[in-house]
Amino acid sequence: MQGQLQNGVQATPEMRELLAEIALACSLGLSNDTALTIWPAARGRACDGTLMVIGRAGNGGATNFCAKPGADDSQPVTDAAAARALTDTLFGSETCPLSWVVDQAGDTDKDGYNTNKSAFWRIARRVLAELTASGEDWSSHLAWSNLYKVAPWEGGNPGAKLMDYQWGLAARLLRAELDLFQPRHILFVTGGYETWFLPFLQVQSAGVSGDYLHDCGTLRHQGGAAAYAVIDRPETRSDDKIVAAALHGFNSARP
Repeated sequence: MQGQLQNGVQATPEMRELLAEIALACSLGLSNDTALTIWPAARGRACDGTLMVIGRAGNGGATNFCAKPGADDSQPVTDAAAARALTDTLFGSETCPLSWVVDQAGDTDKDGYNTNKSAFWRIARRVLAELTASGEDWSSHLAWSNLYKVAPWEGGNPGAKLMDYQWGLAARLLRAELDLFQPRHILFVTGGYETWFLPFLQVQSAGVSGDYLHDCGTLRHQGGAAAYAVIDRPETRSDDKIVAAALHGFNSARP
């Protein structure tokens, strides 16, 4: 599959179309002025396929849209053209699409997002360091995505309705992302949210689980076979134990 490289973010025409369909489905599904945000998958400029980390959904964001204009000046998305115009703005950055993770480490702005305080990004960094050398620009060595692409603009995970509006399209998009990025290790930091996705991705479970490790096994994509591990959400867990669970999953699931 040939991807279209957008300065570090790769997206095939199919992926772009699915992302626009997700935006429209969520906007029309809610059909109100609830502000939403959308995150595409990203591959850092230095990523060689060692690790792809997958979360539940992006936590807030700059892209602000809805079905009906509200007080927060959300961009209205009510048809396919508007959805495509919205999602087209997510590509073409001049910088590495994951450089913000390092740039915002230690952010002291009260309204900012300090990635040092994010258990998700701490775990991603430590697991990556166990798999390969990455250096100070470590986030540029990752691929990153989320199960659900649309979430509330103000932060938090999508509720049941918002997940329902997008999950079928989101599963197809995640499949396309895996085929394009072709990671060798896939870490689901999702703690149960992945239940509906794994059968669609046709994983082969190794039948191994344990403390903080939900599942692990093999997932095949167009580049071959990858080891996957599903771990607990790490916010209230020990970082050491979560990292150990992830590595145990990869070691138990080597394709």
